[in-house]
Amino acid sequence: MKFVHLHTHSHYSLLDGLAKIDDLIDRAKELGMKALALTDHGNLYGAVEFYKKAVKAEIKPILGVETYVAPRSRFEKQAKIDDNYFHLILLAENNLGWKNMIKLITKSHLEGFYYRPRVDKELLRQYHEGIIALSACLAGEIPQLILKNNFEQAEKTIKEYQEIFGSENFFLEVSHHPNIPEAVKVNDALKKLSKITFAPLVATQDIHYAKPEDAEYQDILLAVQTNNKTSDENRLTMKVEDFSMRSQEQMMESFKDLPEAIENTEKIAERCNVNLTLNQILLPNFPLPEQEISADDYLRKLVMERLSNRFEVADAKVMERLDYELEVIKKTGFADYFLIVQDFVIWAKERGIVVGPGRGCFLPDTKILLKDGRQKNIQDIKPQERVISAFGNKRRVKKVLSYDIDEEIAIIKSKMPIFNLRLTKDHKVLAVKHKMCPVNSIKGTICKPSCNRSCKKNLWSGYNPRWIEAQNLKKNDFLLYPIFKLRQIETKFDLLNFNHLDSRLKGNNKYVWYEIGTNRLIQKKIKRYIKLDKKFAQLLGFYISEGWSRSRRKYREATIGFGFHRNEKKYIEKTRKLLKQIFGLDSSVVFHKTKNSCQVLAYSRIAARFLERLCGKYSQNKDIPYQIFESSDEIIIALLTSLFKGDGSRKDTMRVSFDSTSLNLVSQIKVLLARLGIMSSIKIRKPQKKRRSKPSYKLTISGKQLFKFNKLFKEFQIPVKKQKFYRNDTFIWRNYIWFPVKEISFERYKGKVCDLTVEKDSSYVANEIAVHNS
Repeated sequence: MKFVHLHTHSHYSLLDGLAKIDDLIDRAKELGMKALALTDHGNLYGAVEFYKKAVKAEIKPILGVETYVAPRSRFEKQAKIDDNYFHLILLAENNLGWKNMIKLITKSHLEGFYYRPRVDKELLRQYHEGIIALSACLAGEIPQLILKNNFEQAEKTIKEYQEIFGSENFFLEVSHHPNIPEAVKVNDALKKLSKITFAPLVATQDIHYAKPEDAEYQDILLAVQTNNKTSDENRLTMKVEDFSMRSQEQMMESFKDLPEAIENTEKIAERCNVNLTLNQILLPNFPLPEQEISADDYLRKLVMERLSNRFEVADAKVMERLDYELEVIKKTGFADYFLIVQDFVIWAKERGIVVGPGRGCFLPDTKILLKDGRQKNIQDIKPQERVISAFGNKRRVKKVLSYDIDEEIAIIKSKMPIFNLRLTKDHKVLAVKHKMCPVNSIKGTICKPSCNRSCKKNLWSGYNPRWIEAQNLKKNDFLLYPIFKLRQIETKFDLLNFNHLDSRLKGNNKYVWYEIGTNRLIQKKIKRYIKLDKKFAQLLGFYISEGWSRSRRKYREATIGFGFHRNEKKYIEKTRKLLKQIFGLDSSVVFHKTKNSCQVLAYSRIAARFLERLCGKYSQNKDIPYQIFESSDEIIIALLTSLFKGDGSRKDTMRVSFDSTSLNLVSQIKVLLARLGIMSSIKIRKPQKKRRSKPSYKLTISGKQLFKFNKLFKEFQIPVKKQKFYRNDTFIWRNYIWFPVKEISFERYKGKVCDLTVEKDSSYVANEIAVHNS
């Protein structure tokens, strides 16, 4: 070896290095290099890949990192001070150095991360053994002091690093980039400081790409990193110099006046000898209790002690299977692994922390709450669909799991949900263990924050939701239904491009229309852009509850209709006015000859198809557009008001109800009401043989919730007297609807079960209950 590159970046230096590991290895092989270092920014992501491929290519791998050094402590994170970090090259001299480098990078991410993963000098002192350090590029601490003309402090800093790593393990890094004035200044100063401090020089290239022709592409990466265009002036760029992998001959020519800097690269390379143990099981030994001889014997002892927890009678078949499995564990050397896992699993369970084998599941017809409030059977959910998590967030489904079981399952019957929840006993739900009211004169009442008795104990203040296995729930324990956390954005529909409305549509910046026949006759024009405002929300509410559309032959007009009682004159006039204001459509009122009903009719194929695409067609298929869920409370109230006017009922003074044949629609209304701070419940109404073949659903608002309802829905109010609703055990608190378990039972089940894997929050809502994706 004549020269070795000790400062090299791969594509693991994110948006900075261009070359992949293979590119670097191939280039080094092409140039006849016998050794090469990898020093990515702040991480060791590529270290093992680099090691394996370098060894295979018969190139000696030198494992390193260009770490970030905090200007003060890694724990201090003050803007405009602690984001001014320095670079420092670390190379592993031996296996101890490799382990120390891993510890440094781990702590830089876990403890020192502030814009970048940072170490500090305290950590460097703690984990310096087996590591060779270079002063790094122009972003290093010493070069930065030189550029500020603070040569005295630069000398002190060199001595500090020599004290940390040892004088034989700290090198001053010089480079040959004459087109960068700062690099020339730093090089000149480092030569002088080397003579003063006796810190040896080492030549580097600071490789960021494999070949000179790759410079343009690496510059694009830098532009992306700094959020600039390549055409921008005064941006960070490296195009003024060559940062490719140069040959040994080129480097020797560049440093012909500093031969010792070249020689030191070879000396460092010879000193760096790390041998990674790969493709082997590396398990720690479990600390055995006194008198225990081996991990295998102790594992067998624990299994025998706990066997009765699984089997009332361990017959010959069970023992045969047990002996077989323990023998497999013994042969593979995994006894320590099982002992370690059971130790922390037991520790976690004792402290109420969620653990488990990840196999808890639900029956296939369990209803899952989707991002727009609709419900869908879990067996029909597809990956990438968005569901509502237990914390009210929209989260993407990553996997849908299913398998067959033959075991006892739990059945949760609770106060609010429509359907009982059937699930495996070990599945976790978000719940709170209840406490009973401490007032002696009151018996059988759950303590809750919604109680308005004068009680100073307030046991409910200790209620904190946690994940509890279904089998551990008791009657009166609280289950939770999350309130959506949704952003509020303004929406404007473009009819020309809306959901592939119709490829035959024509339009300009203001209107859309159809052209008919060879003469291209223009049908009635409709506004191209429809804003989702209070007025349009009102019309959508009427359309979902009382509206219909009927498309006729190709290119012919379609009918939009709304059915009302002939006495609902205000609703009739309101609908006609909205049709005119939003779509510019004239309408007529047609009264039924024998019944007390009438219809508001308007004609527009464009408007009809738009409403069909937006809200669905036919009563059982209609639902609320998801855009409503991202709208303001004012828009939500406007839509719900029209819905209640259409299909709502307020026949008595104790409840408001809404009837529909669509479970999705009543579920969406419940979600929106919850967002407004109003609780509601849904009941299923079984079909009557003579009248209908499908069930219908009734959403009901009652009790204290009527006061909130009247406050928000001023156009659909119900006269209600103020009363004390002491025994209402369902309430809204901390962004959840809380409701108690009525009954928990168990039954044998044989068949298919399903579960979801959900991103980030690892949870979803099943049959209106927040559950974990176990």
